[in-house]
Parts: sequence; structure tokens; C-alpha cells
Amino acid sequence: MRKLLISCAIFMMGSMAFADKFVGPAGCGLGQMLLGGKKMQTLASTTNASFYSQFFGITSGTSGCKEGASSAELNNFLDVNQYALATEASKGEGESIQTLAEILGCSDSANLAKVLKQGYSSIFHAPSLSVEEIGSGILNQIEANKLQGECTRV
Repeated sequence: MRKLLISCAIFMMGSMAFADKFVGPAGCGLGQMLLGGKKMQTLASTTNASFYSQFFGITSGTSGCKEGASSAELNNFLDVNQYALATEASKGEGESIQTLAEILGCSDSANLAKVLKQGYSSIFHAPSLSVEEIGSGILNQIEANKLQGECTRV
């Protein structure tokens, strides 16, 4: 029993290294950490539910569960709104930018709009980007322009 507890403790401490990995629709937890990826979401979700690891991870802040906008939430938004967001980012204003600001917890959407307009060419640098690439570009611009304090869910 003691060996099992020690093994679990070591496993949970090691799981913090995976905190910034892709978290898909299955959410965080043991299933996501072990099976992750986009193709294994059903099995990851089943594993999370079977072992209550998602509940534990959310309450303890481990198992890849962290406060902030989930990559799935951001990717879902970008999947539906990427063209409108690209158009509005080029102008530096619009409803999609305001919604993105809410998702990222930005206190001032005008500052986010300014950053997106200035960084437009580095965010939308190719005609056929994945939502993950666009999201990464947006987060990189937020970090480069030091908006992390203003955008609390990044």
C-alpha cells in the first residue's frame, strides 16, 4: 500500500510537466495526459471519468488542469470566427475582438485590438493556417506586447 501511495505521489508530481500540452474537448486529467492528442478524445474522456482524475485535477490544479482559457475554448472560437477575426484584426476593431478579449480575460479590448492590428502579419502570415497556429500567434503577440497582466486568462 505504501509503495502504491509513493508511486501515485511521484506520478502526480511528474504530471505537472505536461500542464501546457494541448487540452482537447475531453478536458484535463489522467486520460488527457496519457492519451492526449486529437484522435483519442473519447478514450481520454472515458479514462478521466472512470478514475475521477479530472475532478481531482481541477480541485488540486494538477493533471494539466490550470486556470485560464483552455486551448479547446480558444480553438473552438477561432474555428468559427477566424475569418471575421482576421478582417477585424486588420482594422483594429470589431465584435470578434471583443469576444476574444472576454475569452482571454482582457480588461480592455481596445488594447487587444491594437496589438492584433500591429501583429496582424505575424498572426495571419499564411492563407491556410490552422486554428492552433492562429491561437499561438495571438498568444505570442499578447506576450510580446506585455498584455499578460491585462489578459488574466492567458
